[in-house]
Amino acid sequence: HLPNGSESASQPFTSTQVREIFLPGKPMTWSRVGHGQHGPRFTPTDRRNHMSDIAQAWLDAGHGPFERGLPLMMEAEYVFSRPGSHFGTGRNAGFLKPQFIRARPGGGSGGGDLSNLRKLAEDALEGVAFYNDSQIAGAQEEKRYVGQERAVLEWLEPVEANEPIGTRIRIWPL
Repeated sequence: HLPNGSESASQPFTSTQVREIFLPGKPMTWSRVGHGQHGPRFTPTDRRNHMSDIAQAWLDAGHGPFERGLPLMMEAEYVFSRPGSHFGTGRNAGFLKPQFIRARPGGGSGGGDLSNLRKLAEDALEGVAFYNDSQIAGAQEEKRYVGQERAVLEWLEPVEANEPIGTRIRIWPL
């Protein structure tokens, strides 16, 4: 498939096939905590709330679920704010340090593992956007800082310097 979702340059692409949401705020990774008081692993409250927000954004956008069993393509973009350590101080305050120009959000509180970012989004949309996340037959994703040029999803609209942090998800049938 081409980035616009069509099979070939001659086949028309209809944007109604693509369903998109944007959830403002810091993207979160999937996480489970060890053993709880009453048994096995549990999903932390902040993760459950973020998953609920993603599902609600899907519903608020007026999107229904895709047909059960339909193979889907998922595109996700996770935009983080840069940490203060990426910027100079004193007379260089506000200027990005050269060694961080190409940096991408890392692990821990700074960005997390890309597969865990995707897992949280897929699990949040299961039963809302699709019957089961096994319907996701293809995926493209990227994590980056605000204002940083895209390296993977470069066919999307140009990046704006003052864009909000958040998670953008686009899904369409293959």
